[in-house]
Amino acid sequence: MAVRDGTVLVTDGPFPEFKEWFAGYDLLTAESIEEAATFMAKHPTAVMGRVYILPVVKLPWDQD
Repeated sequence: MAVRDGTVLVTDGPFPEFKEWFAGYDLLTAESIEEAATFMAKHPTAVMGRVYILPVVKLPWDQD
């Protein structure tokens, strides 16, 4: 996901479109990927770079 000229560009696919670097991550709670994209569209990285949004999946062996 990226924001260019005020337009949110969302790409759906198995591979991220960023290959340059990975600088860190933000963890947020959202009801859907669309809600997460709306929130992250305001992030400075979305304007200057790209944001890769992934769901967090609880694995069977994870404990609370």
